Amino acid sequence: MIKDYRLLFILTVVTLAIVMYSVAGNFVPEYAAFQKQYYQLNGVKDFQIEIQQLNVDTGSGVLIDRCTTCHLGSKNKGAANFPQPLKTHPPVAAGATTEAHDFNKMGCVVCHDGNGRGLEKKDAHGEFHDWPAPLIAGKNAQSSCGKCHAAGGNDIPGAPAYNLGRKLFVERACWACHTIDGISAGKSAPDLTDAGGKFSLAYLKESIVEPTANTPISKMPKFAWVHDKDQKDVEALAIFLKGQRKNRLRDAKKAPVGYSSSQLIYATVDTPTAQLGRKIFFGEPINNLPTKGGCINCHSFREDDGTLRGGLSAPDLTYDMRARGKQYIVEHLKNPKNDTPDTNMPSFALLSGPEIESLTLFLGSLKYSMKGGAQELTGKKLFMSYCASCHGENLNGRGPVSIMLDPLPRDFSRYQFVATYRERFKQSIQNGVIGTAMPPWKAVLSDAEVERIIDFIDQETVGQKVRIRRPAPPLPVIGATDRRNPERLLVKGDVERGNVTFQKFCTSCHGKLANGKGPNAYYLVHPLPRNLLNKNFFTQAYLTDNRIYDSILLGVPGTSMPSHDHFTDQTLLDLVAFIRNLQHTGKQ
Repeated sequence: MIKDYRLLFILTVVTLAIVMYSVAGNFVPEYAAFQKQYYQLNGVKDFQIEIQQLNVDTGSGVLIDRCTTCHLGSKNKGAANFPQPLKTHPPVAAGATTEAHDFNKMGCVVCHDGNGRGLEKKDAHGEFHDWPAPLIAGKNAQSSCGKCHAAGGNDIPGAPAYNLGRKLFVERACWACHTIDGISAGKSAPDLTDAGGKFSLAYLKESIVEPTANTPISKMPKFAWVHDKDQKDVEALAIFLKGQRKNRLRDAKKAPVGYSSSQLIYATVDTPTAQLGRKIFFGEPINNLPTKGGCINCHSFREDDGTLRGGLSAPDLTYDMRARGKQYIVEHLKNPKNDTPDTNMPSFALLSGPEIESLTLFLGSLKYSMKGGAQELTGKKLFMSYCASCHGENLNGRGPVSIMLDPLPRDFSRYQFVATYRERFKQSIQNGVIGTAMPPWKAVLSDAEVERIIDFIDQETVGQKVRIRRPAPPLPVIGATDRRNPERLLVKGDVERGNVTFQKFCTSCHGKLANGKGPNAYYLVHPLPRNLLNKNFFTQAYLTDNRIYDSILLGVPGTSMPSHDHFTDQTLLDLVAFIRNLQHTGKQ
């Protein structure tokens, strides 16, 4: 019994000690130790522990800043050798002889973010999940320059990383897709004018390196340069983007150091040349001014000696001028969606006539071609050189470029598709597939070379399974007996009835708008559902009503498109009429 009381007494004492320690911790805050250390280092014996607070008037409200409660020496030049967090703040602009920034007026949070009201390190630095503005320090604080300084055409002294990021935003062709007020007007991707106000620095870095990390269906390319070992470019671009905010301390009343606005000035081309076209393609400056180019970040090409240059996010353009011709390239640069409605390529309509002409001259100067006869240029070698970047070395339609193409390249690894449509391959290779990224190769490849490529595709699927022979039912004739309803005679397809059937059976894949973007589309086996609004594709001479009928009735082998032979012929004719009507109206 006595032992139990002793044990109880010991536990009581320990518990009381823990409680007293916790209470004492609240009465002796973390900043008290820093203040005591600071005053001792300065030889001050008579001092008072207190919270220091600066109220920064931002014009739209008051910003509470208590950072100097711990960072007491930030404005004291004599504290240069003190330990953190007591030492002198270095000059904001490295190498400056005088400090233009008045810390007594602007405080710390304006540049470093964090939680200005916090008095404990973790709280003040915003080091907890989902805090919208965690502390940014070192060169990352250059991202806050944009709160007061315009992000236009002038460099900001003392902000080399920020300035490099602005330069990269143009050179890496980010400008073509994204909008930033005063710099770009891209319409193909999210507006980044307020990127710094919405996202943390870590989020921006992650999204540049791995675009699908935060947006799984993002169509932003995975650029090769983001994997450089030093990550210098990624860090600089993220710092620049973090500096983009709609709500800035802009005018003299709000901005602690004043504000100057400037628009980014781009180079102009008066006389088009292939040399200038190369500079635009590479995104290189002309006369020390940035160019509206940077094609090489996505596209590749081969030099005359065969050296491959450029990115792997879009098709190789070595043969583009020879394959497609000047008129197509000019029109495609101005409005890519006019000929390929689902393309991810942004419009370059902002390029001037001489700039576009320079690009066409450069592409026309590319003369590389493969040398050799039939023994050297086998079907496999031809396929790997001309086709694999889109269709994949395994013929599965998953080449390095494929992820950015819509519709996706055909999967030739499936024996059902190859066996069913082999006779179409020659026409598709020679004439291209209008409305898609598949170019016509008849000006580049000879008939014999095309045949060798087709033979290679055919041979790769031999032996997978027993070959099938797909039936080719003719398009039902009006007045004939319905295949599924013998008592009924067929009449002309009705658009309204077709729409009802489409909305009931087809929208989960093809979408209510018939654009191939239904809720199930991105979860299906390659390739994705067809965009039925693609007028250029559906108005090709060989894409007949009979072909549409067969594709719905029998499905498309090697894809997720199933057979619908349970539909009556009248229902199928109604669907064909509905699809054809889309090409006239562009909508349902």
